[in-house]
Amino acid sequence: MPPYLEHLLQSALLILKNSTFQFFYFFGTLFIGGIVLTWISRWTQNVFQQFKFPNFGLYVFGVIGVPVHELCHAIFAKVFFHDVKKIKWFDPKGKGNSYGSVTHYYNDKNFYHRLGLFFIGMGPVLLSPLFLYAIYHFLVPGAGHFDFSVASPTKSLQVFGASLVHVKNWTSIGFYAFLYVAVCITSQMELSPEDFKIARGGIFPFFALFLVVNSVAAALSINMHGRFQMFIDTTFIAWIGFIALAIVLATLNLVLCLSLMSLFNKLSGATLINPFRR
Repeated sequence: MPPYLEHLLQSALLILKNSTFQFFYFFGTLFIGGIVLTWISRWTQNVFQQFKFPNFGLYVFGVIGVPVHELCHAIFAKVFFHDVKKIKWFDPKGKGNSYGSVTHYYNDKNFYHRLGLFFIGMGPVLLSPLFLYAIYHFLVPGAGHFDFSVASPTKSLQVFGASLVHVKNWTSIGFYAFLYVAVCITSQMELSPEDFKIARGGIFPFFALFLVVNSVAAALSINMHGRFQMFIDTTFIAWIGFIALAIVLATLNLVLCLSLMSLFNKLSGATLINPFRR
């Protein structure tokens, strides 16, 4: 094989290798986080539905959680220039645990529109953790003592947990407001089958984007893989921290709702609650 062809083949294989790694690292992390949050949210919804008053959870927590869920879809739809025709913010009569919707249209031949499908479908998983983090800083006293971008997610979550149980929070209205909003948001993070279907439509364009960026970088002799590693070590690690924070809050929410509602059901003679039963 001529040297220039061998060099070209090696470059192509390196581009494919780096693009595949970057894609699966980025996509895999977000997808796994989305699956975990979806299952926790689904179990929480099961708790609400088996409560003595099955509409209690929907009306008390869904009135905030559902609009936030739909807002996340709508924001990404606008970012990627989809034509948003209608947003149903809260429909308590919705079917299949779907109590809101965003109706949007796009050009299937437009690469940017198709790329946005992944982010639109995964919107609640990507943006809800950021909303929780912002609300936490806004409402909880002394909340600004950690930063995901300069510390590991594990260390930051330890600091977050310590701040939640700080004695001064128990007399703060803002702290209880945060707990309520956190329950609202985390209980409505479940991605519907339609959300996953939309997200799947953006997977190929997402991977193609990595290939194009790495190919251009290779042509310009730019170490794109090194830059991606820097992105992981700074910006993306913070996003992982936000998702980890949401998972912790969603789990605490599930345990709290299960404990209190199971106790109420038992005292009132209603059936026991099994969060894993649909």
